[in-house]
Amino acid sequence: MRISGVKGSGIQEKIIFNPGPPFSYKGYGMVIKIWIGIGILFLLLTWWAVIDITKKDFGSIVKKALWGFTALIPFLGPVIYFVIGYRKGKKIAPNG
Repeated sequence: MRISGVKGSGIQEKIIFNPGPPFSYKGYGMVIKIWIGIGILFLLLTWWAVIDITKKDFGSIVKKALWGFTALIPFLGPVIYFVIGYRKGKKIAPNG
């Protein structure tokens, strides 16, 4: 970026403005690790909810599918399932 000096003074200056990289991750290591940890936690909760849904009977295949789709909603789905739907299903007896 070029900025000229005071107009009419006959003196011109060159000033180079260099702000550096557009974004630096320096100092954000812990924040990134926390977000990655939260993401892994919700991924594991989603897997647990989906596996639990496959092992339960909700009365109809439509209800089971709706709970499955609910569990797949990012972040909120597993929470909704474990708060509301976890107790609605009955465990399927093993065939053995």
